[in-house]
Amino acid sequence: MVSFDNVTKRYGEVPILSSVTFTIEPSEFVFLTGKSGSGKTTVMRLLTHQVPFEEGEIRVEDMNLKKLSKKDVQRLRRMIGVIYQDYKLLTERNVAENIALGLEIMGKPKSEIDMRVRELLELIQLPDKAKLFPSQISGGEAQRVCIARALAIAPKMLFADEPTGNLDDPTAFSIVKLLAKINELGTTVVMATHNMSLVERMNKRVIDLSEGKITDRPKKVVHQHKKESAK
Repeated sequence: MVSFDNVTKRYGEVPILSSVTFTIEPSEFVFLTGKSGSGKTTVMRLLTHQVPFEEGEIRVEDMNLKKLSKKDVQRLRRMIGVIYQDYKLLTERNVAENIALGLEIMGKPKSEIDMRVRELLELIQLPDKAKLFPSQISGGEAQRVCIARALAIAPKMLFADEPTGNLDDPTAFSIVKLLAKINELGTTVVMATHNMSLVERMNKRVIDLSEGKITDRPKKVVHQHKKESAK
């Protein structure tokens, strides 16, 4: 699905990513971990062609991101849904209207949009919140709406950029479980986070960044109580 091959990205003279190499397989769930400033958000910006990079090669499926036409950029951005820490919901649109936005931009018929929005409201377990506005729902509910909005155009991959950073632990874990459910339905999921307690509870592959480089963290981090119960 995704391949980074010796990718280097600088802002001015400062290297944010240094010779980073990794792959992500179709339908995989991967945690991208590291402290703030380690390069996690830069990976998302590179994947969605928001910023250029100086060295190396990035591929998403059959696309070489150094050689994209304008049409290819549009196709790439429809393949990758992005979920943000600060939600980025439109305050003047209600929950259903926020979810529908991408479909409206694509020119889908109203009947198709309405059906897709209903399906997604059921998936995120907020069918009764359709007419509420962002100011009327909780942070956890707002993040679920963001997930539904990102899913609306049926992307092959979701990149969740610190989606639990503003949430308490139980709500954060519910968001991760929702992302895991979406992954089980076939969507590739990459979740950037510095919350290792969440990572430890999920037993998924980890790509760990430190100062712009991949570290030697084990491929999977298993919660301690799981190890003990297996003895």
